[in-house]
Amino acid sequence: MTDSGQQAPHRTEPSAAQRSLWFLDRMTSGQPLHVLAWRIGLTGALDTAVLRRAFEAVAARHDSLRTGFAEHGHGPVRVVHDRVELPFAVEDLRGAAGGVEAAVRRRCAQEASAGFDLSAAPLLRVAVLRTGEEQHELLLAVHHIVFDGASLDVLLAELGAAYGELLAGGDPGRAPLPAQYGDFCAAQRELLAGPGRERPAAHWRAALDGAPPLLDLPTDRLRGPEPLYRSASCAVRLDADAAGRLRVLRRTTRSTTFTVLLAAFQVVLARRSGQADVSVGVPVSGRTRSAFEPVIGFFANSVVMRGLIGADEPFTQLVRRTRETFFDALDHQELPFEAVVEELRPERTLSHTPLFQVVFALQDRSGAGPQQPVPGVTATEPELLDSGHLPFEMVVTAVDTGSAIDVRFEYAASLYDEATVLGLAREFRQVLAAAAEAPDTPVGRLARSGADGAPGTAGASAEEAEEVGGYRVVPSRIAAVLGEHPGVREAVVVVREDRPGERVLTAYAVPGGAAAPTGGELHAHLAARLADHLVPSAVVLLDALPADRAALPAPGAAPGALGAAGSPAVERVVLALWGQVLGMDDIVPDDDFFGLGGHSLSAATVAGTLQELFEVELSASAVFHDPTPRLLAARLTDLLGGPQPAAAAAGPLLTLMAMSDEEAERALHDAAPGH
Repeated sequence: MTDSGQQAPHRTEPSAAQRSLWFLDRMTSGQPLHVLAWRIGLTGALDTAVLRRAFEAVAARHDSLRTGFAEHGHGPVRVVHDRVELPFAVEDLRGAAGGVEAAVRRRCAQEASAGFDLSAAPLLRVAVLRTGEEQHELLLAVHHIVFDGASLDVLLAELGAAYGELLAGGDPGRAPLPAQYGDFCAAQRELLAGPGRERPAAHWRAALDGAPPLLDLPTDRLRGPEPLYRSASCAVRLDADAAGRLRVLRRTTRSTTFTVLLAAFQVVLARRSGQADVSVGVPVSGRTRSAFEPVIGFFANSVVMRGLIGADEPFTQLVRRTRETFFDALDHQELPFEAVVEELRPERTLSHTPLFQVVFALQDRSGAGPQQPVPGVTATEPELLDSGHLPFEMVVTAVDTGSAIDVRFEYAASLYDEATVLGLAREFRQVLAAAAEAPDTPVGRLARSGADGAPGTAGASAEEAEEVGGYRVVPSRIAAVLGEHPGVREAVVVVREDRPGERVLTAYAVPGGAAAPTGGELHAHLAARLADHLVPSAVVLLDALPADRAALPAPGAAPGALGAAGSPAVERVVLALWGQVLGMDDIVPDDDFFGLGGHSLSAATVAGTLQELFEVELSASAVFHDPTPRLLAARLTDLLGGPQPAAAAAGPLLTLMAMSDEEAERALHDAAPGH
């Protein structure tokens, strides 16, 4: 018990998805990437004091609404409180300068764009804005780490019941829930550690074997080393006639509206990217047990929908295959996405998310009207507010209203211009119209009939794009970024194959200006502006570029080539630490951390431990940027001031690592002051 009489907070292990969001929050310094916020209009006599008590009653029933997160061993732990003080603001905007609606929109933007301190429960904010005599706007903001879309329905239903009971002078107490979110976390841990993991894991290993790591859509700007997350949006509408014809197609193929829309969308993505193998993320409920249906929490999972788009296949057949793929995904959704990533061990980079970068979802609002959470008060449909941030490159949400289908495209403004995304959106609408008109049209001709001039890769022609390491790259665009350095007079980037089957990007630069840059400085210039797969493996300095590109020297044969050089002693420390964290022997300097089975949380452990050992500032993103012992040792060597001070710092650590636990403890004790 605490001094206030409350039970001490209860600490439990989080779910896999919560671990992932906690880690991302640390990586992005609390940006509102995963803040969910809604606006609900209320008309009628509203008792705000009773509404507040109703929210408190709901929070008392659901442990997610009383949960914060603490750091424990370089990872998170759930901290569930007995009671919490709910942020609940009541504001009168009737006399607001500039008008009531403008004031409401400003408050909506504030709530949607304000992040949360994940250590401070609750991760929910409520604001009631009075806009008229019997008119209010209810604003809800909550962090996704404790909430999902289905939780909103649960919250509003329980809020209405509690408000009605309190207004009538009754007790809002209800029968205990069949489960809490902590039970879901425990069940998931049991699945991941037990024999039940293999069935869904085997499905995803087979389903995604050989899938491309990146959906390489044409972008208006090159991908940077880390996403900027700023977003914009646009929308198109399928009118009643088009929506009606799609429903006919749905019945003809014995499918669903979702699978028809997804099949058409993947056709457009295949055409735009030039890839026949297209993966898209699809959110699913994750509530695989009935006991979890009335529980508030972050149950939602993401499944990867892989589409193999054949030009000669009739669209109706593609829809049927998409339907079967989706049903298979639903049958294996119990394995969290984070565990799927662990199973597949894709190449990891901060420049894009693993396995998929584009999300597609359908919301069905064709049934009953909006839920009425407050008895005696009429409520509008909850409006999801735009935070101006996006954790993916593109999120496409189709809303079926019954009379029409509205499709909203949210996109990374750092990569795409509005005109580019509008072109994609209109092409999607045209492909759907063509498919509804002639469903058995081969996909290849269907895509051409729906095209309206898709842009090339980063504005370049198809002939300029080359494949390197499974990615399509345009060397001339990379050379342009290198040429932006003030110390570079000329630059060219080429794809070399000095060893059979090993194609790598190599940059050549002719210095200019008063101070000539080094190859390392130019490499750092590129690494700060480009995604990892776009950064050349070497930067070679030349006095002049030869007229014949075939005469460009191999990196090892030219002076001024970049070579990552770290202290060998630091490298041995890194190797030893990786072995401990990953539970592996025989790790070599060029092994990839994520290829060996590492994940975001183990990367945080490595970075945190190295930071403590060497007493340097090292974020978890360092392991993503430098995923091999050789590269990470080079970074640490630089942070420590060069090879000599780095070797001096690593020497005692290597001595300790060679000792047994008892010997190391005795040595540390003897080295302490006073001994």
